[in-house]
Amino acid sequence: MNLHPDPVGERLRSVVRVRLREAVACRSGAGPRASEQVDESTRVAWSLLCELGVPAMDAPAEAGGLGLGLAASGAIAEELGRAGLAVPYLAGAFAADAAGVDGANADQSLLRDLVDGRIAVALAGFETPEPSVDATANTTVDNDGDLRLTGWLPMDRAVDEVAEAVLLPVRLPDDHSGLVLLDLSTLDLRPGPDPSGAAAVGVLDQTPCPAGRLLNRAPRTPGCPSGAVGRARIRQAAYLLGLARGALETGVRYATERRQFDRPLREFQSVAFRLASAHAEVEALRLAVAHAVWLADTDDSFGHPAAEALAQAAETASAITRMVVQVCGARGMTSHLPVQRYYVLCRREASRLGRPGQLWREAGRERLAAAGVAPAPV
Repeated sequence: MNLHPDPVGERLRSVVRVRLREAVACRSGAGPRASEQVDESTRVAWSLLCELGVPAMDAPAEAGGLGLGLAASGAIAEELGRAGLAVPYLAGAFAADAAGVDGANADQSLLRDLVDGRIAVALAGFETPEPSVDATANTTVDNDGDLRLTGWLPMDRAVDEVAEAVLLPVRLPDDHSGLVLLDLSTLDLRPGPDPSGAAAVGVLDQTPCPAGRLLNRAPRTPGCPSGAVGRARIRQAAYLLGLARGALETGVRYATERRQFDRPLREFQSVAFRLASAHAEVEALRLAVAHAVWLADTDDSFGHPAAEALAQAAETASAITRMVVQVCGARGMTSHLPVQRYYVLCRREASRLGRPGQLWREAGRERLAAAGVAPAPV
């Protein structure tokens, strides 16, 4: 039973699901090595989404979008996760929100390019609550209004295969923060410490940034943000919901086809109970995400439901992908089964817009403040 009717989301899910099968097919069968197949599927998926006009669906009407809200973009994000695809859609929607909803001085031609899907965007630097620590530090403003950025960003090594720009948080003077859309070519990408090859470091050393690429600016305040950041958190929660659902479907399919002692693996209680429990967790997460989507599309105050939905999504997706890898055994840790891709994606995306502990603390403090209760000192 749905918490809230979602006819727009259901229609979009069916259309997007059919089109994404073409992208998923690019990484199946014999051919290039796994990393090249992943890159090709990403490029194909992004091209198909642009052909459907997906980047404009959630964008505000005044920016040239359709204004369908998170009911549309949340459904698209979930299907992307369910297919095990990582494309620039979520980052591009985040950037369009920042420029169109919260933005005051953003370049309008840049906004139009984002809405039309002409710029592929990646995210970097949102993993921690303070951007000055791991993202941008010592930001200075030139006399002509341009920015010069100094710091470093943890990034995906393969991001330059598809993305053309990166959206990052910056610390501004006068105790303000903002979001900057920077051309990827201006970053000095260096190998990161992760031996899996998933991480890299983007170094900024007095890197120039035009004033029009500062999408918004706002005072740094505690609490759970609404606006563009809150909406991005809800999309990310929907994406993680899709990853959890896709991994679980893969596990159920494997447990049905795999036989032990002349019985399907799913008939053993140790496996069946874990799959059933995971299904209940996915349904609980679906309701939490649907509730956050509904609040964001109908109310201006949705900061702490967005943080809670993302925290729950990160914990649920991490637990389910890990459990399915265990059910699939040694093959689940290799690229021979799709679950390995869900596990790797979840490991990377679960902390993309904040770690669960940080999000729970943010939401808890806001709930206590709303109830008039002073939080205990840390």
